[in-house]
Amino acid sequence: RASTCIEALLFGLVHLCHHGLLATAAGIRLLPLSAALWVGLMFCTALLFASLRHRSGSLFPAMAAHASFNLAMNACIFAALWPPH
Repeated sequence: RASTCIEALLFGLVHLCHHGLLATAAGIRLLPLSAALWVGLMFCTALLFASLRHRSGSLFPAMAAHASFNLAMNACIFAALWPPH
């Protein structure tokens, strides 16, 4: 159980490169509230993936869930940013 929590925390921290860090000409700045929310959300997501792995006995359901999550997030981002016709 402890190893799962450590892995989930690392998963959340690695994903800071997507949200929570701001790169400018002056350097990289941490956005504390944004970063904390994002790491927390990714921590919970990693726990869900680990639960799928544990309950199924296979990596494939967790991999499919991760791919589906990424696809849904990208679709939402592109839909929000795509210029209307």
